[in-house]
Amino acid sequence: MKNLHLSLFPAVLLLLLVSAPSESFASIGSNTVLTPLQSFQDDDTLFYNQVVILKTGERIVGRIEYDEDTDRYSIKTKEGDIRSVLSRDVARIEEYSRTYLPPTYHPTSSFTPCDIRQREEQWYFVEVRLTAMYAGSDDSDPPIGLSTVTIAPELAAGFRLGEHWGLGLGATYFSANDVDRIPVFIHARYQLNLLCLSPFLYAQAGTVFDNQSEDNIAFDKIFHPGPKIAGFGIGLDYALNSWLDLSADLGYRYMQLPTRLPCDCSDVPPLREALFYNESHGVLLRVGVTF
Repeated sequence: MKNLHLSLFPAVLLLLLVSAPSESFASIGSNTVLTPLQSFQDDDTLFYNQVVILKTGERIVGRIEYDEDTDRYSIKTKEGDIRSVLSRDVARIEEYSRTYLPPTYHPTSSFTPCDIRQREEQWYFVEVRLTAMYAGSDDSDPPIGLSTVTIAPELAAGFRLGEHWGLGLGATYFSANDVDRIPVFIHARYQLNLLCLSPFLYAQAGTVFDNQSEDNIAFDKIFHPGPKIAGFGIGLDYALNSWLDLSADLGYRYMQLPTRLPCDCSDVPPLREALFYNESHGVLLRVGVTF
């Protein structure tokens, strides 16, 4: 009989383990509050071990979920209340172990929300850039194209259309082969998100003014030779404060540049002048700030 009891012990132990209520002990990483907003769970595996510290000094202990679309944190307390606060009102978020809550114990992780990017409340944008365009060597004879690398300042400004779009005008200046050129273009940008580190897309299209060719573009001759500029690219904005971003982007730029040169177009001297066009395709790096 004693041997029978011993033989039944493993089976009884297995039965107890199977019938015991399960509990999730998955560790909660420091990135929990960064996940997209999901519905709160109402079960025993939900631990109220996160603390939102507002800039007013108030502490809210509960479970936190973040909605990127509204830039809000929702905090569900153990009593069942749900508080919703804007990211800009949060000074710090702390996370503790499941049982050791503040203020006695130190947090297992701490997170400071990026509350300094408030572009949805800003109606304008201004881009100040230093650009470098690599277009390869100039094989024209005489040379009328760009240098291998052309460095130029660039400025673009316009209106923010909603939270993501921006539309305005831009201009840059450079000199090549003793010809001063000022490209002027429509500048459009699209912000992919509103976080501190925010990727964006941009596109440009316009014309180029110079002090030598006396040529200009006309709407009915868009597809004919003329002074043109176009391009697009992708970049990153990093918020330094509520009104200033550090920005960098990489893209493609196309330019068609006219130059007036003496031309041996007639047997009767003197030599006449004619317009020659140089097409430049290049990789464009822009670095600067965005207001």
